[in-house]
Amino acid sequence: MTISAVCRRNGLAPSVFYRWRAVAQNGSTSALKQDAKRQPGKSDQDARREAELARLRAVIAEITAENLELKKRSEAGSLITGFGAEQGSSAPAGGVGTDGP
Repeated sequence: MTISAVCRRNGLAPSVFYRWRAVAQNGSTSALKQDAKRQPGKSDQDARREAELARLRAVIAEITAENLELKKRSEAGSLITGFGAEQGSSAPAGGVGTDGP
């Protein structure tokens, strides 16, 4: 089927179709030229920075959670044994293995 037949079938003059096609081609060509002129690394760098920031935040969250869990375990262990930092230690004042002056 020819373009003229399609235009007739839809009540459109073929010259209008060709004008619209030219406008569309020129628009796409200028859009591609603008895309080629933009700095390709800028938005890519921003995306990489955002991804790295998200990764680092996840690492910090994981380390913080591990730290809290270790503190809970440490406090629970010190309550059971009775040797917490709050209660002092039964080690000699000079330290382990020292005979003093």
